[in-house]
Amino acid sequence: MQLDIATLKDNYYANVQEVDFAPYAAFCKANPKRVSADGISHYTMGEGPILLCLPGSTGKALTFYPYLEQLANHCRVVAVDYPVADGIEDLTLKLMQFVRSEQIDRFYIFANSFGTVVAQALASKMPKQVDGIILTHAVTKTKDVPAKISRQNQKSLKGFIKSIRFLNFTRFQKKFSKQLQKNFTLFQNDTSKRLFWEGIFIEMLYDTSKQEMMSNYGFMQNFWDRYVFEKAHFSDMKAKIALIESHSDHEKNLPEKTALRALFKDADYIVLPGDSQLSLIKNQEVILKAVVEMIRS
Repeated sequence: MQLDIATLKDNYYANVQEVDFAPYAAFCKANPKRVSADGISHYTMGEGPILLCLPGSTGKALTFYPYLEQLANHCRVVAVDYPVADGIEDLTLKLMQFVRSEQIDRFYIFANSFGTVVAQALASKMPKQVDGIILTHAVTKTKDVPAKISRQNQKSLKGFIKSIRFLNFTRFQKKFSKQLQKNFTLFQNDTSKRLFWEGIFIEMLYDTSKQEMMSNYGFMQNFWDRYVFEKAHFSDMKAKIALIESHSDHEKNLPEKTALRALFKDADYIVLPGDSQLSLIKNQEVILKAVVEMIRS
């Protein structure tokens, strides 16, 4: 449900100063979400080459709020909310249908976190239509990723999905909201800015239904359970690829990340300082530059 600006302010940004909230209010007023013929909510703005933005576990287009208006100066940005889907294959098919219903012939992809798996699945199905891919903090699964990694991820996701399914969902949202606030580390010396960005994530949380959240985490579990990517899946793809990783994850040499570099050996590889938490915000300048350069090239 799309709320008016005053209701958004009262619910999620009550203690945010007007100087920090006003740009977001203007964004919401200028860019109401659209709903495609397939029922997929999305932002679309700008003109030129098309950039499809795929969010991570939030499943929400608002994940890309720090980028949308700036990117719209260089391309037509299309940022989607994930529809409810029965696994990664079904989600991919629904996004393929969305691309066709929006009459998108060729496009770039900008994906973050688990959205990078969705990006790989979509690109493997539409290799000749993808001109470039930017993956931030990405993972993959190939035959070289140890089975125990898949089992660990499945177990973790299964437990989380169980909590969503069996807890009172309102209580679950409150508990999740408190955890988000506790783990938020940005702008510790600027209370208004910190509360604004906390508000963004809490707004996305409360804009997600139980069914949508079950779907988002369900397709992740489905991926670790059943999906394996191979180089052959991308043999017809000529797209340029950029992989953007945090320094802390780069140093760990995680199998699901080293496998990605092996899968896309010719990709540009950019390492950002620090860890991956809230990276789209704290590393906005570097990531934005990489996306714009990809589109220009």
